[in-house]
Amino acid sequence: LEAPYQVRAARPMEGVAAMPAMFAAAGRPGAASPFGESPGEPPADVLGTCSPLIDGMEKFHVIAEVAPSVGPQIAALLVFKAVFTVVATVLTCMGFCWGKELHAQIQSRPHIIMAPPQVMLQPALG
Repeated sequence: LEAPYQVRAARPMEGVAAMPAMFAAAGRPGAASPFGESPGEPPADVLGTCSPLIDGMEKFHVIAEVAPSVGPQIAALLVFKAVFTVVATVLTCMGFCWGKELHAQIQSRPHIIMAPPQVMLQPALG
């Protein structure tokens, strides 16, 4: 019998290959893999075949121009939200404490249950 704290030698898992077949071709250039085609060899003239994404560059430029004017507004909004979150949290805690105190006062009083008074009506034509 082995004690539960002894280290046992790891056994190889049965029925599992060392490397799945889907990953076998991933390391070779130009080989097909389940993750898409490998780009293969780079072209001889890399700079000549490269074309920048003008649309993305223009969008980034617009955002970079607007960001300095929007930054302080976002910071003010976050400060405003933080202040009101703190105030709401404090009011929630105070409401809980006041409600707990009121509940304790109500529970400490004797319970007097009375029927509401009934109004007696006299018939008009006696």
